[in-house]
Amino acid sequence: MNIATTVTLALVLTLLTTSSCVTAQAEPAPTRAFQRPATVPHPESNPYTPGKFALGRKLFFDPRLSRDNDISCATCHNPAHGWEDGRALAVGSGQAVHERHSPTLENLAWAPALLWDGRAPTLESQVWFPLTAHDEMAQDVRELMAELGADQSYVEHFRDVFPERGISLITLSAAIATFEREIVSG
Repeated sequence: MNIATTVTLALVLTLLTTSSCVTAQAEPAPTRAFQRPATVPHPESNPYTPGKFALGRKLFFDPRLSRDNDISCATCHNPAHGWEDGRALAVGSGQAVHERHSPTLENLAWAPALLWDGRAPTLESQVWFPLTAHDEMAQDVRELMAELGADQSYVEHFRDVFPERGISLITLSAAIATFEREIVSG
């Protein structure tokens, strides 16, 4: 190997080493900017409790929340699929094909607005859109309240978590929103 080739290789190695060092030093600042906060925020109107979280999880996985009792929230937001369903278009109650994909639920605690067009300002208000949409869960809320009210385990769980209110549309959405807020990435 001649001296010119040796010098050229040494320069190339120096440049590669230097540029990789610069890159390695530059990455931490942008990475920190995109890290999620250490704690999950809960609104004052719906503070976190372990009981509310457990009730929300129970409701989230219960197919009785759909009109035909055939799908749950977890059908379209499956934890095994990154809190979505892995389909191009969601399939709702009665096999109704939805117009959109089911988005992941990860990190919604920090979302400023929800749904594809931002029309739901909170997780508590967002719950009712898929629950009642004809191509999603298609549930009649009066029938849902009667169905949950006929289940003694739900009556007791709601009474324990919401002693003054029991089963209602507001307490149901508060419980599900509490569970969904805790779905966070890594």
